[in-house]
Amino acid sequence: MNNILQSLLSRRSVRNFTDRQIQDEELDLILQAAILAPNGRNQEPWHFTALQDAKKLRKLDELVVGKGASFFYYAPTLILVFS
Repeated sequence: MNNILQSLLSRRSVRNFTDRQIQDEELDLILQAAILAPNGRNQEPWHFTALQDAKKLRKLDELVVGKGASFFYYAPTLILVFS
């Protein structure tokens, strides 16, 4: 089985995160992979924003779901995708 298919079949959704921040090198690699993702007519209509500031993440949570809850499961890094 090829690596891509194996990755798709073994993927999982994580909803429990540590407070450890992702390494800058890892974040750069993830964003580079996202930038190079295929798209229709090579238009690349997206923009990525990585948010790692805990106070801003909690404020965004409050705007989305209200105080005391987390739509993002308290992840220490959030990558927003705009198109």
